[in-house]
Amino acid sequence: MRTPARNWKLGQQDVNILLLSAVWNGFSLPLMWTLLPHGGASRSCVREALVERFLKLCPDREIRCLLADREFTLQHWFRFLDQHGVAPCIRLPARATIGAHGMPVWAVFKNLQVGEVRVWHRQTRIYDVNLRVAATKNAAGDMLYLAYRGHALPNMRRYALRWQTEHLHAALKTRGFNLEDTGLTRPERVSSLLTVVSVAFIWACVTGEVVARRTATKVKKHGHRAVSVFRLGLDHLQDLLLHPSGASWHTLSTLMPRFEG
Repeated sequence: MRTPARNWKLGQQDVNILLLSAVWNGFSLPLMWTLLPHGGASRSCVREALVERFLKLCPDREIRCLLADREFTLQHWFRFLDQHGVAPCIRLPARATIGAHGMPVWAVFKNLQVGEVRVWHRQTRIYDVNLRVAATKNAAGDMLYLAYRGHALPNMRRYALRWQTEHLHAALKTRGFNLEDTGLTRPERVSSLLTVVSVAFIWACVTGEVVARRTATKVKKHGHRAVSVFRLGLDHLQDLLLHPSGASWHTLSTLMPRFEG
């Protein structure tokens, strides 16, 4: 699960969405959200209310971990996750302190080499919760300090999935549904539109999986598809809807995902 926030402006009006999504087959699928009445970061109480809504509506769903970036690092938030049995996999800011002596995390993990993964040798107090912490450096020299439970490498791989949320935002906006072009600013209307677009996004992803299995897709030198699975699905659905026939309606019915359960 992930809790990203995205903010854009229409004139002087902020449209700020705190969104909870789930990782599935390499996709970040939107689950539920809160429209914030301001720009910038969300407050801890708003995040907690969003997660509590999910836990209430889906009490039997196991949450392997919650992925979030550096702005999601308040003491009350970490305590909330701990009390609800939700394991964090959250990036720490360099100034975050760990342990009884309150050492900044950047000082604990000095002199890392590119690609090195270094793990603090024992559990330690992070925002008043007992967690593990690890660090690594990428080729651009950016540091990742990660708070988690369990083992370092699986959590590093899970945290890498957080970047799928950028593909979700791009699909909802400039590379797919152009959500910002509507000009809507009233929260209830933005939320209604986001509901429709989220269903369409999930349908396109599921359809893209089917199309990708049936057709060969060009792969670029960096190993990624020339056309994303989402785009394959969206283009296929658009083609069927723009050229209605008995065959296209039959194909659409076979591609209709089931959302219950």
